[in-house]
Amino acid sequence: MIKQPAYALLSVLIVMGLVTTIDLIRYRQYSQQRQIYTRLQNELVCQTMVSLADKSKPSDIFNTGTVKIDTSGSSKVELKNGFVYQISQTEEGS
Repeated sequence: MIKQPAYALLSVLIVMGLVTTIDLIRYRQYSQQRQIYTRLQNELVCQTMVSLADKSKPSDIFNTGTVKIDTSGSSKVELKNGFVYQISQTEEGS
């Protein structure tokens, strides 16, 4: 009679462990997807800022960040959220 509650408790612990493991795996996958989405979103904002920037000025200031253009034609974008994006002259044409 004592063995039955012990088996039930062991079964509950195994199921809880499996559910927790599955939830942690799903959380990690969602976290990675969110990081990829955020990076792509930041890159799109940076590319848009570079295309809108005035090429005759060494730097342009937008609400979301700053675009700095070198004499060689490469651009560096620094967003206010800390994201830094650099594009060379050869990448911009493609």
